[in-house]
Amino acid sequence: MSLQLSILGIREASAWLRSPQTASKIRYIVSIGASNDPRQGPPHGYMDSTAKKLRLDFWDIHHPNQETREVYGPTPADVTALVRFAQAIDPEEEGYLLCQCSAGISRSSACAYVIRAVQLGPGQEKEALKEVLRARFNAKPNLWVLRLASGILGRDLSGPLQELLRVAANPKHLL
Repeated sequence: MSLQLSILGIREASAWLRSPQTASKIRYIVSIGASNDPRQGPPHGYMDSTAKKLRLDFWDIHHPNQETREVYGPTPADVTALVRFAQAIDPEEEGYLLCQCSAGISRSSACAYVIRAVQLGPGQEKEALKEVLRARFNAKPNLWVLRLASGILGRDLSGPLQELLRVAANPKHLL
């Protein structure tokens, strides 16, 4: 794939979008925020960018209860929009796919994982997760996004992540 994955927090994304070296190379942007928190608006430069954009609006909730799911968490409509956006991305295009949330750790890495899983196809979930971890070493994909995506795509995106977490918790498995 020629399209390089970048997973960033809002400050990093703002810097990328305002930099002459990177702004013109950004082809796609997934920006995740929370509309009821003014600190989580789109990054500076987002509106001026010529990249194809998807703006999602949900909190970083991994295990929603009935109350938080309906008010703040990601919805099936959010993840369906993400999957459709992923299907429209040309992975051979030169440049960057930028996924951004507040910290660049959970929501954005989950969205990046879903996008790469869609692009790589069934059975390539581990490779998609590896690519996310190469792009953002401290990525912790949002579990609720992954559960919703698993249902929409009809395959398990949470399994490879949970397997990785088990290995990380007991590194003796690596020996």
